[in-house]
Amino acid sequence: MHTVAERQRRRERGTSTGPLDAVLVCFALLLVAALAGAYWQRDVQAGIDTNVVQVSGEVTRRAFPITGGKAYKVGYEYQGRRFEQTVTSLPPNVEPGSRVCLEINGMRPTHARGCNSLGGLPFFQLAVIIVGALLVLLLLLRIALGFRARRQPPPGEGRTRRRGRRHHAAG
Repeated sequence: MHTVAERQRRRERGTSTGPLDAVLVCFALLLVAALAGAYWQRDVQAGIDTNVVQVSGEVTRRAFPITGGKAYKVGYEYQGRRFEQTVTSLPPNVEPGSRVCLEINGMRPTHARGCNSLGGLPFFQLAVIIVGALLVLLLLLRIALGFRARRQPPPGEGRTRRRGRRHHAAG
């Protein structure tokens, strides 16, 4: 722990890492969320692969109309029951009312994806890579700033500039 005086000196020198530490914590939490999403998606996709059943579904609406994302609500029937799930892995030209091919998990029919796709798994895998890389870069920056703070002397202490000697003319 640093004393209040040490933190004040770091702020004066411009070597305070408080805001960077907060960003690091945020990126660490994002990485945990991306890893959890990838783990969950891996299990969902493995379940569909193990118990795959192809059904036809109808796109009912965009799942997130405000953001304009590529997730759609798709309705389908399986064993006499009606389901509606959010699906991201659909062809790019779908609109509400379009018929689409879905692969569902025969044991858990609420798990669905577009035919011949990996569902949401690639999104989470990419998120893990990007957030992980940014976190590593931020950690390296934090380490570099920590070393800089240790090497830099407080204001008024340490090295001072030498001034040239004055030569007086012999008289």
